[in-house]
Amino acid sequence: MAKSNELGYALWNTGYHEAKLLAVLVFDRKTFTLQEAEQLMSHVFSWDLCDHLCKVF
Repeated sequence: MAKSNELGYALWNTGYHEAKLLAVLVFDRKTFTLQEAEQLMSHVFSWDLCDHLCKVF
C-alpha cells in the first residue's frame, strides 16, 4: 500500500474509529512528524488507536 499523509488525514477526519485505525497505517512515517502525532492524540479516546498511533514512531 502506498503511504500518503493526505489520504491518512482524509480518513482520520471522517471521525469513524475504523477509518482512524486505517489512517495510522497509511501515514508516511518518513514525513509524519511527532508534532502531528501529538495533535492527533488529543482526539484519541481508545487504547487500540493510541497503540497504533504510537507505533508510527
